[in-house]
Amino acid sequence: EDFLESAKTFEDRGRFELAADAYRSAGMRADELRCSALHHDSEGEFVKAGALFEQAAGLSESTTRDAMWGMAKGAIDSAIASIQDSQIPGSLMDTKSRICSFLGDVKGQADARAMYYEGLAGKGTDERSRKRDLRRAAAEYEKSGNPSEAVRVHKKAGSYLRAAKMALLDLDDDDEFLYCVMKHLSSKGHKQVLSWMHSGDQRWKPTVANALSKSKPAVKQDTL
Repeated sequence: EDFLESAKTFEDRGRFELAADAYRSAGMRADELRCSALHHDSEGEFVKAGALFEQAAGLSESTTRDAMWGMAKGAIDSAIASIQDSQIPGSLMDTKSRICSFLGDVKGQADARAMYYEGLAGKGTDERSRKRDLRRAAAEYEKSGNPSEAVRVHKKAGSYLRAAKMALLDLDDDDEFLYCVMKHLSSKGHKQVLSWMHSGDQRWKPTVANALSKSKPAVKQDTL
């Protein structure tokens, strides 16, 4: 009982490492893991914190289990945010996807897969494989309801027609739409339609509208 009182006092004061020790002495493993996780989180050791929150979730009562999974997800999100470049380890994305599955977070799972595929694309040297992984990433961003990220990645993949359609229908962004349309026309060598656009000739509109109506899913190669 003295250990439990000490643990609660240490925790209230933010002395999480000492609180973890006291909870361990009191035989309260879930609380020990939780406080140890809080300690590592406060030190910026987010991956270690996430792993400990996961362990705590596995030992927690049903009333607090979801909270532990939520804290695990928060720690992993902080770990991802702390990585400066796009080379996010696949193991980190796997961890986030697993945690999101326990939380029933479909959007979070799709976001994790999207970041994983985008990271794969950044590592590849084969252009065909790179574009394939980028299209997979964009498709996952679409599933997660994140059209701005989907458009960004579609552009990286050279899927300008798909990006244009999303910019128009999902983002209501006329400037982005026109930019993507012109990039698509340029990449396909449609000089006549481009000249119509630049000169204000309205004949470009039905041509582009027809192409948009035939645009393929994100993982397919789009053509005009």
